[in-house]
Amino acid sequence: DPSDVLFTLRTNQWMAVFGILVGLALFVWQDIRHTGDEVSVYLPGREPEQKDADALESKEFSADTAE
Repeated sequence: DPSDVLFTLRTNQWMAVFGILVGLALFVWQDIRHTGDEVSVYLPGREPEQKDADALESKEFSADTAE
């Protein structure tokens, strides 16, 4: 491996340490930014239209029928 040694670690090891630190920083940032439970995957005001529940159910095929 022709990588250089800086402060007793090879450069690829320094990049691995850097990647771990960036990953941990992202976890902390997301924890600060998103507190509590997410109630919806949509942004406020961007939810899809609610359709009538009866229109979505098929009357011909029902899971409640026992044969």
